[in-house]
Amino acid sequence: MPPPTHAPDFSSQTYWQTRFTSTPSPFEWLGPSALLEPFLRPFLSSPSPPSVLHIGCGTSSLSLSLRRLLPPHTPPRAILNVDFSARAVELGRAREREEFGLEGMRWATCDLLDFSNLLDAVGPSGLEDKFGLIVEKSCIDALACGPDVPTARPFSLPPQPSSSSSSPIPPPTLLTLHLAALTSEGATWLALSYSSERFAFLAERAPEGVPDVGRLWRLEREERVVVQEGGGGEGGAWTPEVAHVVYVLRRTGVPCP
Repeated sequence: MPPPTHAPDFSSQTYWQTRFTSTPSPFEWLGPSALLEPFLRPFLSSPSPPSVLHIGCGTSSLSLSLRRLLPPHTPPRAILNVDFSARAVELGRAREREEFGLEGMRWATCDLLDFSNLLDAVGPSGLEDKFGLIVEKSCIDALACGPDVPTARPFSLPPQPSSSSSSPIPPPTLLTLHLAALTSEGATWLALSYSSERFAFLAERAPEGVPDVGRLWRLEREERVVVQEGGGGEGGAWTPEVAHVVYVLRRTGVPCP
């Protein structure tokens, strides 16, 4: 009998660094980047597009799609692509230079669940010059695979080193808090997820001492997108339909502590 296999730890930096090192070809999580383009175009094709934070960029072509969607002569530095894997960031930079001749977008390696590390990636003005658009393909799905994160109490951003106690926070909740601190009122978060309940936690009661994330972000809509049609195939074999969900969230005016 073959030994049991274990599911990959999609929340692990080591997993993604190893994967992108051994398989440097572009990888599209859940589906092609074109799935998100109809949602992105109204934002990025406007005369004054918002600054963009692309989280968990990996080796997807979505980073390049973001730049292509910008109006001509719009500085691409308004787009910041971040990933856990330094190899993914290296490959993304190289592909941007290959397509556009010059590297114009910003790229950084960071841990989205470490706010100090995230601020280093965003830059010193990250808490003042906030993002207007967050984009991701299943980044929150991957982080949700990991364990809860010990976090200082009382909760604050940036964290206070003098805090005397800590308790765990689920990764999706912590990510949501971190992104709230980096986005302006009215900012949009576009997330492609395999889960039909990915943001159900917004309606749940917050842990003691943690801000209510449901007051920081409002789920405006969710749209089912089909990536594989179901039906009968050759020989009568049935192919199941495969569909995912695009979530559209809006940052409220409630300040993040």
